[in-house]
Amino acid sequence: MASIFSKPSSKMFATACACCARIRHLRPCLAPGIGANTAVFSAVHILLIQPFPYVHPEQLLIVSEVLPKLSGDDVGVAAGEYLDYRNRNHSFAQVAAYQNDGCNLTGGGPPLRISANRATASLFPLLGVRPIVGRTFADEEARQGADAVVVISHDLWQRHYGGDLGILGKIIKLDEKPYTVIGVMPASFRFPSDSLLRPTQLSTPLLC
Repeated sequence: MASIFSKPSSKMFATACACCARIRHLRPCLAPGIGANTAVFSAVHILLIQPFPYVHPEQLLIVSEVLPKLSGDDVGVAAGEYLDYRNRNHSFAQVAAYQNDGCNLTGGGPPLRISANRATASLFPLLGVRPIVGRTFADEEARQGADAVVVISHDLWQRHYGGDLGILGKIIKLDEKPYTVIGVMPASFRFPSDSLLRPTQLSTPLLC
């Protein structure tokens, strides 16, 4: 699980499954020849040229745990630990979390197996990123029994739904469960743990 903390002068961030510094999450598998050159250029562009798509990215930190006796590096934090961070925090302005996942997407096009995550409602405000269409999660949508909602990436919106502005309110199925689309993120947005070649395509509320 990923946890995020911040105080007036800094924000602290922790991820769920891939809990480590953002740049270390960008681990492309380079193919030989032209493919390798393209991948290298893309990595350099993202890491050195393109700014992080967050407000004051220099203030963001990722919180993780290591288990040296079990050869566990960057194992994230457990749900209970995140709740402790959130409920007992007196030093940081904000705390958030997300957990990487994958799912089968059906509805509105051919079925796809895509990268996804579950995020707390506080994640997007902490990163300072707003959707270009619709909205992100409300606090009540991250509770048991709430309506199932989803925020999708710009890439998925364009590639799978043709940039349809009527995407808001549409029902899609994730692992056969219906979700209502409530927002589309900017093309520049990516999660700190996103891989260069397999970015997160959608996000659902993390119930906690």
